[in-house]
Amino acid sequence: RVRVFEPRWRRASQGSGGGSGERLEWSLRAEEQGRRLQVASLPGRLWSSLPAEARAEVFKPGEFAEPWPCKDGTPGLLRDVQVGALEDGLLRAVQSNAFKDEISLEPRDYNLVEHDKACREDKFHVLVAADGEHGVQAREMHLSQSQVRPVPRPGSGAPPRTLAVAFDLGASDAASTAGPLGLTASTAVSLAQRRYFLAWADGPGTRGTLHMRMSPEEAVEVKEALGMADFGCPALGAGEALERLRAAAAAAPLRRLRDGLRLYGVPEAALESVALFSSQTADWPIYYAILPNIITPSNGYALGFTIGDAAIAGTAEYGPGFGAGALIEGAACVARTLVERGGAGVLLRGSGLPDEPLAEYGTEMRRLRDRDLRSVGDGILGRLGAGLDGAAAAAKRGAGDADEEGCRARERVATRIKAALLGLASAPRLPEARAAELPELLGEDGQGEALVRRVLDAGLCDETFFVMAAAGPWLVPEIGGPNEMRDDVAAAEPDVYDFGGATPEGKKKAKELRKAADRGDREAQLQLGFMYFTANGVDKDEAESLVWVTKAAEAGQLEAQNVLGCFLRIGRCTDVDKLQAAKWLRSAARGGHVEAQFNLADMYLEGDGVDQDYEEAFTLFLKAATSGDAIAQYKVADMLHVGLGCEKDLEKAIYWATQSATQGSSQSLDLLARLHYSGNGVPVDKEAAATFWERAAEKGHALAQYSLGCMLSIGDGVPVDRERAQKWLRKASDGGLIEARLMCDEELAL
Repeated sequence: RVRVFEPRWRRASQGSGGGSGERLEWSLRAEEQGRRLQVASLPGRLWSSLPAEARAEVFKPGEFAEPWPCKDGTPGLLRDVQVGALEDGLLRAVQSNAFKDEISLEPRDYNLVEHDKACREDKFHVLVAADGEHGVQAREMHLSQSQVRPVPRPGSGAPPRTLAVAFDLGASDAASTAGPLGLTASTAVSLAQRRYFLAWADGPGTRGTLHMRMSPEEAVEVKEALGMADFGCPALGAGEALERLRAAAAAAPLRRLRDGLRLYGVPEAALESVALFSSQTADWPIYYAILPNIITPSNGYALGFTIGDAAIAGTAEYGPGFGAGALIEGAACVARTLVERGGAGVLLRGSGLPDEPLAEYGTEMRRLRDRDLRSVGDGILGRLGAGLDGAAAAAKRGAGDADEEGCRARERVATRIKAALLGLASAPRLPEARAAELPELLGEDGQGEALVRRVLDAGLCDETFFVMAAAGPWLVPEIGGPNEMRDDVAAAEPDVYDFGGATPEGKKKAKELRKAADRGDREAQLQLGFMYFTANGVDKDEAESLVWVTKAAEAGQLEAQNVLGCFLRIGRCTDVDKLQAAKWLRSAARGGHVEAQFNLADMYLEGDGVDQDYEEAFTLFLKAATSGDAIAQYKVADMLHVGLGCEKDLEKAIYWATQSATQGSSQSLDLLARLHYSGNGVPVDKEAAATFWERAAEKGHALAQYSLGCMLSIGDGVPVDRERAQKWLRKASDGGLIEARLMCDEELAL
């Protein structure tokens, strides 16, 4: 049974219609209104796993939006819903008959009196500190002595800051000149630039939140203008916030916000609240604790978990997959630990929960933390600042230069809007309503000229186009993703292993090796297997190759065990058998075989035939890295960089990335460039970032080529050099990077 304490609930009568008794509802305190008007984005895998009763209450027809495309195979489209509607729907669902015997709701704070009473009378097995101020207080009172204290992010620089305004078009008599952009059009505009972002909260497109990502300097200016003590404070009513912005000494914040409203056609009169968000600047090293002072009904020790605000305070990002849905994902992590991984049964038996499920919970929460903290793209803050500086510099140079640079910025934004529309049209899976709207948006020419013209004629100032152009299109890279690099053997074409077939010399050598192999010489067995696999002096015979490699592996030859593991993993010379692949790779790895350590680590990282285990992957990568493997050194650096399978440690990440880069790893050079560009673990040094990116670019790294090209194109930390910018953007485009192709087209058009 679950008991939930929430002081923000209040009791209310069931209302008319003959009903009796009481129900709970949210108290709707003034300081909560701004938060409840924001938009939560729930991935399909998350909302589809909610109980049917909860889905029915939360996702009523017309009360949620599906503006985003998604990959094939996902369990459902991403859904955007207003936080208040999400909270109200979940509360109604929990009070239905389906859960009355499983969940009890307590509309009060879980304070020390309640805690002492629960420990004496209503003993429990698990305590979860969750959302809101009281959730943080519960963590401080009951879990803080058992947990490591939060630690600041070293050298992370200014965190991303966002000004968010909630609006309701249906509650306003005012209207914009051209009317608001529809869901599909606004999605394309949001994807085309990273300055502004509109998140719709309903299907008809009447309620939503407009976000404006700010440079560090802007963030300070806006906070002071609004008179807020810090980011994350309760939202202000729109009228009060706008009045404070008007009264500010600098008029820039209000002007820039109004341009965002014009961009999407949202009338100022429709605004309801204004809030400031910031990504967190401190990490909780762990998210669970054994509570030795609390004895469970089974005479064991209770467990404590943190989710939501109690675990990851202050994480607010705009875009698909971010925001208030993190609380539900945290609750799902707890549920998996207790149900799917057997934690509840162990606790009921009075035993301590094993380390493995707790470690998996910690890993899931760290991944959730890093996803919520992830920037919309590397260097976004610097590029916003570069756009503002570029606009100011152009204005100082005179009207002619300002007009020329402004036209160039407008052309860049226009090109990206067209590309975003075409990207939506080619998406593998698009909501039906979005797909139905696309033909009209694309127009007869298929280029979206009408939408582009509307944006260009919206009355936005030159500075706004400068910033949108400098920020670049929406790009969310899979940082540290397991598929970033593929094993060379697995990715190679079959003809790489064909050296031409039988030769007299090869046949003679094979005959000699066969004699030694028959006597049990495991080195000869391996060499003979290689000859048949590569057709090196003998006719290619993968079946014969498998026979001899297997014999060598069974005899304890480490290289043979590694090769056999690779064969079984990718289905070369035999059928795919991931369990056997892991067995042979594990045997070779234990024997100190560096490549086997890397290959097994990769299986654990991807969950490829084994249970996904980031800690084990990190341990194995570290062993290979210590032995000097350059790619393993990069993997270790990347995992330390985001805290995947290990505690986040930027100093060590930089050490291992430097070791790998010294051996020529383009991935490590790219990582070092990103860290220096953003000031993550080291002081901001854009010149050093450009140097690292150029070294990686020369080795063919497409993202490095793109990043360097962007810096040279807008003069971000380096002098403007459009010829070199075009060179690197073209190379990145040739490497298949869509964003680079867009930038190339812009540069050529200009």
